[in-house]
Amino acid sequence: MSLLLIVFPILVGAQTEQGDVTLGLSSGLDFDINAYNYNVFLGKSNPYYYYGQNPQYNIGADLGIAITNRMRLRFELKYINIKNAINLDSAEINSNSFTYKDVVVNLSYVGANVRFDYLFLSLNKLEIFVSPAVKFEHLLGWTWTNGPVAQQMDYYGPNYIAGGAVSLLFKYNISNHVAITLTPDYTLFFREFEMNQDGRLYQRFSTNLGLEFKF
Repeated sequence: MSLLLIVFPILVGAQTEQGDVTLGLSSGLDFDINAYNYNVFLGKSNPYYYYGQNPQYNIGADLGIAITNRMRLRFELKYINIKNAINLDSAEINSNSFTYKDVVVNLSYVGANVRFDYLFLSLNKLEIFVSPAVKFEHLLGWTWTNGPVAQQMDYYGPNYIAGGAVSLLFKYNISNHVAITLTPDYTLFFREFEMNQDGRLYQRFSTNLGLEFKF
């Protein structure tokens, strides 16, 4: 009973109040799984595939509204940069002193996410939230690293992609209005990065560091 009397105030000792509005800024690293595009541009005798060049990076901003003292709805916008490199399954092919293994494609995505933060634990200035989310991402465009020769190859990345995510939000309150945040995040997208990849769903691990301002 004495242990419960100690733990219970810790669990309910939330610093978030209903109606609070927060603005967050963050940046971090992404680690992709199954983010590649398979094609047979070079013919069946020399198929190649793209693979993710980890780590990637992202930059984001979010707006949060406290629904209760323990629950918060958060809307997030992100820029996501994905780099895929080309690799040959068989022989390396050169053309005009150009090696196809050197090709890297940069993809730029914009993401719109809806997060639901639940305050799981509050320890003085430290708050820990469990945060499930739904993510939507749209391809803005891509560029090649090796100019005209690389442009001979087509790239078929997904224009739109959506997924579900869960993260832990560690929030350390420097003051009543400013906090430092650390957010490890796992995303499972609802499709393959590119179709016909043997059912290998696209996944992503992320870690973001940021600042949060409460108004």
